[in-house]
Amino acid sequence: MTNYKIVIIGAGAVGTRLGMALFDAGHQIVQVISRQYKSAESLAQHFGSVASTNVADLDQNADLVFLTVPDSVLPQLLASFPDHKSILVHTSGSFPIEKLAVASEQYGVFYPLQTFSKDRKLDFSKLPLLVEACNDGVCQTLLNLGEQLSTNVQIISSSDRRQLHVAAIFVCNFVNYLVGCGELIAFKAGVSRETLIPLIMETMDKSVSMGSADAQTGPARRGDFETIKKHLDLLSCCPEEKHIYQILTKAILARYGHEL
Repeated sequence: MTNYKIVIIGAGAVGTRLGMALFDAGHQIVQVISRQYKSAESLAQHFGSVASTNVADLDQNADLVFLTVPDSVLPQLLASFPDHKSILVHTSGSFPIEKLAVASEQYGVFYPLQTFSKDRKLDFSKLPLLVEACNDGVCQTLLNLGEQLSTNVQIISSSDRRQLHVAAIFVCNFVNYLVGCGELIAFKAGVSRETLIPLIMETMDKSVSMGSADAQTGPARRGDFETIKKHLDLLSCCPEEKHIYQILTKAILARYGHEL
């Protein structure tokens, strides 16, 4: 196994969890760069490495440099990059690979399809790692690196990666927001969020095991307009949640062939 010298730029959730996974796999995290020195130092201490707030300080001996910053930061960061010989890698779901060319001759994408939280440990062993690269050599390096972390490593184009990122927004971010809506409605009824947890867990398990189409239940799936009307009346005190209910109910009715 090749052990790489790696720089992590960005000490947020993705940088922290990916950096720790690479470190645990035996790679050297030689430097952490972040806009906030305290964040860079805290993460660097875990690896026994150097912290910095300036990309101009980039370790010139690094084999790979991972950019784990928000997409909105990438253009300015890339424009300020010093000369280097490292492979430059971003971890974004939607940032085009070709935009890395302004900062490096060797570049690629290493997109972990997962939701990250800084203080929540992740098992990378089955996590989808989606790879794209400027040439075959970089692609093979990223594939080899990915296979040291996960059994699910795939080559994917920028256009397909962007589509998958949108899909991820639906199944992760939107679903989580809807859980929050449900918790709020339950709270107004004097019921704790814990009461909903068995339903949340069974819903996701069914969706995964049966497929979402077969797992769908509820009044909109059945075309039960009387119950839908009662729900809308109850939601009069929650205008935002009522609006979401209306949009999703209309979509489910249409998908399962019920006329409005």
